[in-house]
Amino acid sequence: MKKTSTTPWYRRKAVIAAALVVAVLAGAHLTLSWPHNFLGTAVYRLLGKQLPPKRSEDLVNIRKFLKAKRLLDKKEYAPARVALEDLRTRIQPNFLFFQKVYYYLGYIYDVQGDFRKEEMLYSDLQEKDVVLSKFLFGLYYFRHGQDSKARESLSAAIQLDRKHRRLTNEFKSLLHRTMELTSRSEGGPRVTAGESPVR
Repeated sequence: MKKTSTTPWYRRKAVIAAALVVAVLAGAHLTLSWPHNFLGTAVYRLLGKQLPPKRSEDLVNIRKFLKAKRLLDKKEYAPARVALEDLRTRIQPNFLFFQKVYYYLGYIYDVQGDFRKEEMLYSDLQEKDVVLSKFLFGLYYFRHGQDSKARESLSAAIQLDRKHRRLTNEFKSLLHRTMELTSRSEGGPRVTAGESPVR
């Protein structure tokens, strides 16, 4: 004798419908919270990549950057330095003002005469953004009258930027202007403490 299912047809349909609703909700949650969920975290770890910051973190970091910039505009270098140093530990290369954080921080170190710290900043930057690192080293050497080293770093930055397209138009313009100026003969240091950085 043929066995028939004892579960009524409407219950089976209700279970299937509930399963579909759960699947749709789970998919929506994974999509909306990507990559800050268990699956996204696992994928990023497998790929060896760092998770991008959440949008709320980005907004907080943008506010911190703008506050540091206001301090720098007022030439309040010490608090601007503290704010930028803190920000540097929190941001990744995809942060909107990533390049300016390093540029301004290097500028403050230069103004304060902390050249060792400035060189370390640019060296550490190579792992995150080699184009920006070469560019900032080129500016550093140029300001200190080391034109041949400046040309070497700036040329490397130009070549790398053609490949990776990392520098903003503002920094590309500064890079090319500085390259033209390095055609001068090598002289003494060009550090000007009162000189304003690119805005």
